[in-house]
Amino acid sequence: MTRRSGMPADSLELLLDTICNTFGGIIFIALLVVVLLMISGKPGALPGEASPEEASESLAKRNQLENLQRLKTRLESNLEKQTKIVSTLTQNDLPQSLASYQLELDRHSELETDMADLQRRILRTEKEDEEMSRKRKELQPQLAAIELQAVELKQSLADQKASLRKTLRMPVLKSPGEKQELLLVMQFNRLYFWHQYSSSGDREGLNTNDFLILSEDDNGVVTSPNPIAGIPVDSTNESQQRLIRSLNRFRPSGYYLAIVVRPDSYGAFQYLRDAAVASGHEYRLVPATSEERYVDRGGKGGFVQ
Repeated sequence: MTRRSGMPADSLELLLDTICNTFGGIIFIALLVVVLLMISGKPGALPGEASPEEASESLAKRNQLENLQRLKTRLESNLEKQTKIVSTLTQNDLPQSLASYQLELDRHSELETDMADLQRRILRTEKEDEEMSRKRKELQPQLAAIELQAVELKQSLADQKASLRKTLRMPVLKSPGEKQELLLVMQFNRLYFWHQYSSSGDREGLNTNDFLILSEDDNGVVTSPNPIAGIPVDSTNESQQRLIRSLNRFRPSGYYLAIVVRPDSYGAFQYLRDAAVASGHEYRLVPATSEERYVDRGGKGGFVQ
């Protein structure tokens, strides 16, 4: 029997070999029975004239024939059963087994493909990890340097914040009593005297040397400081001496300072404050926005918002 390639036929071939051997045995027994029958019938012998030896031999042969007959029947029965099994396997189980086997082969092929793809991914991932590790090692010195710079910048920022902290001297809040108000304006980091004063300290009107007149009507005169006039206010010794000389014209016992400070001069106010304290004057701080305007109406205060 020719074996088909790719078919699991080992067990089937063994079964077919067994069936063929059984069938050959049956043919052999049938031939043996025929030969024995031919030998048992001798020509010229009459019934009842057989010798005792012949009778005994005939009985033995008859018994042997009956045993062979029974063996033949049993072998035919086995052959029929095995033929049915082979037929059943050929018609039902074999196609199903072949389909299952092919399915398993396909599944095995798919698993091998998936395994190869997974191995390629693992290899690629390992290479990427190695590359990232190498880059991390290369960047480690730069990262350390950046961290050191960050620490230095934090320390520098803390030092700058500490250097910007100033001791705040609050303006005088007590009543000035009989003192006159001396109105000052700080803008453009410069100090302006609102009015002109005589050598004796008497007020002589609006200080047009330091202020520009924007408008004038029945309600008063609207002015603005001249950016190139006034006294510069900064941390230099020259500025401090000039501020103190300007304030010393007015007795601390007879005047107190009312200082209008614009936003662009908030930082420089500390230097004017130091000069005011050094000259012995009390002061009242009047913060103002850049849009606010003050009008001179004369009188004791001399200005309104």
